[in-house]
Amino acid sequence: FVPLDDKLVMQYVQGIPEVAAFIGGSAAEWSAAEVGDGNINFVYIVTGPANTIVVKQALPYVRCVGEAWPLTQDRARLEAEALVEGAKHCPAHVPKVWKYDDVMKTIVMRFIEPPHIILRKGLCAGTVYPLLAEHVSEFMAATLFSTSRLNGPDADFRKTVASRCNTAMCEITEQVIFTEPFGVAANNHHTSPQLDASVADLRADTDAKVAISALKAKFVEQAQAYLHGDLHSGSIMCTQDSTQ
Repeated sequence: FVPLDDKLVMQYVQGIPEVAAFIGGSAAEWSAAEVGDGNINFVYIVTGPANTIVVKQALPYVRCVGEAWPLTQDRARLEAEALVEGAKHCPAHVPKVWKYDDVMKTIVMRFIEPPHIILRKGLCAGTVYPLLAEHVSEFMAATLFSTSRLNGPDADFRKTVASRCNTAMCEITEQVIFTEPFGVAANNHHTSPQLDASVADLRADTDAKVAISALKAKFVEQAQAYLHGDLHSGSIMCTQDSTQ
């Protein structure tokens, strides 16, 4: 395993013949840039004369924190498997995976081309996406039903749950969504003193803690379909007529 950078990622792609051919030209004609704005992984865009691809790499820690927060690199395999599985059931809304590399912990995948932008940015700009609800509901219906026990033998469903349990990533959600915001924790931040009273009220709100504990129990205990991460406006890219 070697952590990539803007130069090494082009050498890496050069070693994958089918991807290099897709990009076109030679490595001397390519450009690369790290563009990840998420919390977890590093994301590189590699552009050639013919096409562009994305290389996502999982380092052994949380990107936004650094080595102080270790995180299993097996998350890359689980994400790649989720994308491949999702594409089986809803190819119109799931980007193609070219390759998963278990040594380098990389996913080589489709570059979602402009004018696609992250949904959150579009919403903040006041953009209306007329097909968004239809596309997201198509994706959810197709993937959730097709990977649930309603679509096959119970024994197969149990095997899938066992093989694709993403413990490390689930623990992050359990920690930073369902637990820490309701008490004192190092990861918590708020605007002080303006929000001090609101934060104190939340930490003292027993009803809120009971309710969030019930939601956490559901998250931990009720495996009903194959999910990868949380579906939110930062994990969707779209245009007026396309949603990925």
